[in-house]
Amino acid sequence: MLSLLGLCAIAASACSFAGLELQNYAYYGESPTPDGGRLRPVNVREVFNFSVGGDSVGGAEGEFRIDTVRYKGERIWLVTRAAEDATGEATLDSIWMDRYDLRTIRTVRRNSEGTTTMEFNRRQVRTDRVTPDGKRRSWRGMHTAEPYSLVGIELVFGVLPLRLRATGAFPVVSGMGDILEWLSYEVVDVSQEARPVTGGVIFRPVWLVEATLGRERINFWIDPDDRAVIRRSLQGPNDTRMLVMRTGNVPRVEALPVAPLAAEPLTAERGTMRVLRPGGGTPQSAN
Repeated sequence: MLSLLGLCAIAASACSFAGLELQNYAYYGESPTPDGGRLRPVNVREVFNFSVGGDSVGGAEGEFRIDTVRYKGERIWLVTRAAEDATGEATLDSIWMDRYDLRTIRTVRRNSEGTTTMEFNRRQVRTDRVTPDGKRRSWRGMHTAEPYSLVGIELVFGVLPLRLRATGAFPVVSGMGDILEWLSYEVVDVSQEARPVTGGVIFRPVWLVEATLGRERINFWIDPDDRAVIRRSLQGPNDTRMLVMRTGNVPRVEALPVAPLAAEPLTAERGTMRVLRPGGGTPQSAN
């Protein structure tokens, strides 16, 4: 018996040393099993509302897009979001995700802090940041679990199999990727919401998922038919709150047959998303 236990311990150590996963999500809840095969390409508008103590203090609009791209010979999901933060600064996020399990492969965020690039390789994370004044910061490290990026985590929630009172947790990293946290969640409610259609309205189910990350509370409202988070809210310190709502599709621009437009690929180095200023102002480039 002792020799068998010793062999198991040696095997576990060898797997950990090699970077292989022996994850045990049971301590935190049920094993999360997102199904990335249920996603589909979209290009929709998002509305952001910022409030303090229940009073609105500002708002903004942006675009959210999901495409398929080829990365290192494989088809994966590329998610791009162009928006503004609570201070009015433009933010452009690009997230490369595995097509099936939605594991994060790479993220690029451009905001007032500069350009931050994170590379994921199972438990290993590599982060590089270039600030607006040209200074560079970097971090390299190995975490105890294979993390997701907190940026874009709502896509994972959108394709989870849901049932009332189901619980679970995801290991996530943000910022420079040096701190791993567990985003714990519980499915707390399901209700019927009216949706406008041609000639009237229909009622469709919407699941409410409550999640906690440290002291922050995040709510996700999920449409199982669209396989998407249609609303999410983030409760911050000092009674601050950000509410994000998905609205209609972004209209497609059709080129004249005599003068076609050349479509450029959407990449993190050259985004094609545009930030819509509050009040319906002139769209501006997110770069």
